[in-house]
Amino acid sequence: TRVIDLFGGDERLITVGRLDRSSEGLLLVTNDGDFANRLAHPRHGVLKVYRVRVAGVPSREALDQLRRGIYLSEGVVRVEGIRVVKTYKQSADLEIVLAEGLNREIRRMLARIDHKVMSLKRIAIGPIRLGELPTGAYRKLTSDELERVSEYALKKQKAEAREAVKEKEQDSKSSGTKPTVGQRSAAPLEPTAASHS
Repeated sequence: TRVIDLFGGDERLITVGRLDRSSEGLLLVTNDGDFANRLAHPRHGVLKVYRVRVAGVPSREALDQLRRGIYLSEGVVRVEGIRVVKTYKQSADLEIVLAEGLNREIRRMLARIDHKVMSLKRIAIGPIRLGELPTGAYRKLTSDELERVSEYALKKQKAEAREAVKEKEQDSKSSGTKPTVGQRSAAPLEPTAASHS
């Protein structure tokens, strides 16, 4: 069963974020492609937060290595943030923040530092948090959540526009032309949060 099968109907739905068969947690579901792209495309750098239980307790050096970067087949990847939430005798709970989600990225990164993932749950996408939503359940985002996620996406968009202006200004110094940047935004159409496993 796919997440979009929970909703029924003929409308085309898009999930923001993906989870492999061994993972669970937050997905956003929408019928607004522009909204989904602003949250999902790696170039926008929308942060995603995961709670991960690993075998063993990673050392400070191992965590620093994840911050500096780990080489995978796609190149060097790194976490935006990582912290130990709780330790047990033979395992630890970590909170990991990613800006880009490659296929099985967390599992592969942790395997490189010899810590097998025992469980993995996405608990946030941008400003939207999973909270206490049970596995397999879904709900509409509140108007406050819609406003926050739209503001979050717009801030990311504006940051990208500023970067584009800087690049064009640098390029225009040699050509003598004045840079311009266009921006377009669209309101989301009732995105929905879903918990999946």
